[in-house]
Formats: sequence, C-alpha cells, structure tokens
Amino acid sequence: MLTKNSAVQLNAVNHAISLDQFNYLQVTPNNTLLRTSEWYAGFNKLRQQSAPDAKLGHPQGTAFVEPEIQEVTKLANKQKWMQCFKKAYSGEIKDLKIKLYDPEISRMFIAKLGNKEIGFIRITNYTDRFEEVYDGEVWNIAEIYVKPAYRSQGISSRLIHYVSRCCHVKSILLEPERYEENRYYFNRQGFTFSLETQDGLFRVYLDHFKNIVLRRLALASPREILNVEQAI
Repeated sequence: MLTKNSAVQLNAVNHAISLDQFNYLQVTPNNTLLRTSEWYAGFNKLRQQSAPDAKLGHPQGTAFVEPEIQEVTKLANKQKWMQCFKKAYSGEIKDLKIKLYDPEISRMFIAKLGNKEIGFIRITNYTDRFEEVYDGEVWNIAEIYVKPAYRSQGISSRLIHYVSRCCHVKSILLEPERYEENRYYFNRQGFTFSLETQDGLFRVYLDHFKNIVLRRLALASPREILNVEQAI
C-alpha cells in the first residue's frame, strides 16, 4: 500500500487524483499500479465533486484489476439483481416468472472486485430455435447491469466477453435507441448483424453467426416470418 510520501514521488497532481486517493492504490513488485475497487469508488467521488472543467480522466500508468466472474445460483440473488436492473431501466419491464430463472432457460453471472459485487449479465437459451441448422448451443444476452460507481471501466465488456467465450452466446437483445447510440461499441464486441423483432427491439448477432441466422430464416414458416421474434 502506498504511503503519502510515495504518493508524492509518483506526482499525484499529474495523475489528477488527490494524495488520499493514492492510499487506495497497490503497487506490484514491478511498480505497476493496480486500481482496487476502493480506489475506483474514491476516484469517482473525487470526479463528481470536481468542477466540470477539471477534466479528471483515468490516470496513466495504471492497470485495471480484472473482475472475477461467477455464476449466480441462488434464486433470491438472481431476483435481487433483476430488481437492480428494473430500477435502472428507463422503460417498462415486467418481473420474470419463477420458471424463467431455471438454468436451462436462463443463466446469470456477476462481476466481483474483491468482495464487492459490481454488476451482472443474464443470458437466455435459444438453442431450440436453431436446432435445424446448428448443432451447438445458442444463448442470447438479455440484460446487463453495472453499478453506477463502476461504470465506464470496462465491466460490461468483460461480462460480454466472458459469456461469449464460455457460454455459447451468439446474440444480444437491445432497444433501438441504445443500439444506435452504441453501435460502434457493440460492433467492436463482434455483434454486427441486426434484425428487428416484432416488438421493436433489435437482436444483434455475432458476425460469424450471420449465415446460420439466414439459414434459419430461410426455413421459417410464413407465420414465423411475420413474427421475426419467433423465427430467430
């Protein structure tokens, strides 16, 4: 843990954070600075209290502490996180029925920094919709939520990357406004092929899964074509 003297040596002013904030930094043997969850909370508080023209950015020369990703198994914890999402969601959202928390239907993962739970992602099972054209599992990202103090720190990206790599995720469901405002971000995550659902949302697929989706649509019945959500 850094002392105030060592903080001065690191030139806290140039790093745009106070000496007190350096008390939340840890130093590795090779002098790499690691941001702890406490440091982030303190730094964000400092940014909020600063003048708008202070332009406090994230300091250079520090490395992000990789969050730990864990699956949520207890129903009460899943419902707690969905309530967090519901409170933060700008539109209308209904409470999930108990059966929809079944791990065969949906799975939930949380991101942790130390002992602090800072966000979650929920994925839903779409495997049966593609069984005629694809042999593997197909999962969709339904919700992502990160606590305000930990936003703009790459937590959502790490959650998306984790489920894409480990849980057969092929798509993400987005509101039109969010997709348009963050198209570049989702494209960078690999989600490039979008289809609009009957309820006005966008299901955006990973680029490498596009041909599978097109094959599925080619087999869709006229009724399914009228309701793209049923087809894909």
